[in-house]
Amino acid sequence: MSDNWADTSSGDLVPTDGVSSLMADGNVTALSSDPHVSTGTLPTTDRILDAMQRTLDVVRVDGRGATSKVYPALETANPDLVGIALAGVTGRVESVGDDRARFTIMS
Repeated sequence: MSDNWADTSSGDLVPTDGVSSLMADGNVTALSSDPHVSTGTLPTTDRILDAMQRTLDVVRVDGRGATSKVYPALETANPDLVGIALAGVTGRVESVGDDRARFTIMS
């Protein structure tokens, strides 16, 4: 087993680093007891925005990490800006947070 996983009292494994660990630490609940099955169509706007906002609320307050020092554009990025966007195959876009800010994206 990797050092990036820990056992819970229920015997489940949870991640100890990265965004997945934030979600485990934040105890963010599932969207519903009836998960959405990917059909190429996004769930309702309310359902998407609720899930995105709950995720943003957990991620935004986490102070771990730092901006990359490898690339100048990332080194000067504002670490306090956080935005989440989701685009569907039909072009529908939903977003929350600092979704109007310009972000440098690196692969």
